[in-house]
Amino acid sequence: MQAGTWPAIVPERLVAEGRIGVGLGEVIEDVRRQLEAAVERTAQADPFLRDHPPTVEWVGGVWEPSRPSPDHPIVRTLQRVAADVTGAPARVCGAPYGSDLRLFTNTFGIPGVLFGPGDIRLAHFTDEYVSLAEVECAALVLAATICEYCGVR
Repeated sequence: MQAGTWPAIVPERLVAEGRIGVGLGEVIEDVRRQLEAAVERTAQADPFLRDHPPTVEWVGGVWEPSRPSPDHPIVRTLQRVAADVTGAPARVCGAPYGSDLRLFTNTFGIPGVLFGPGDIRLAHFTDEYVSLAEVECAALVLAATICEYCGVR
């Protein structure tokens, strides 16, 4: 949030920026309309804001939710192979961040799943890293999944 140019004055302008999440099954345009309607209702209930209505501007990246079927053969194959290679159960779960998976599943109807080495909590930071052992393990899982899914031994 940014308001005013000095802490001890009444600001002439307030800018609030944020992010809005879009849940599975929701359409981005519908979520935007809901937020805009909530801002409008709030402004109408306030005498000053009614005469000086706030504006909502949509900028930046947009990431639709996507949900590949956890029962799809490629998902099940990857899950089984990952468990075999790592020796630990591989779970299918959601992720609270955007990815290009949505383009494959939503736009092109191509089933897919996010999978890779490393800890997502370390991504996009100054000291981001992935160990070579994790990269090797992920490469083995992916290669074995491709072979099994395509019927190659």
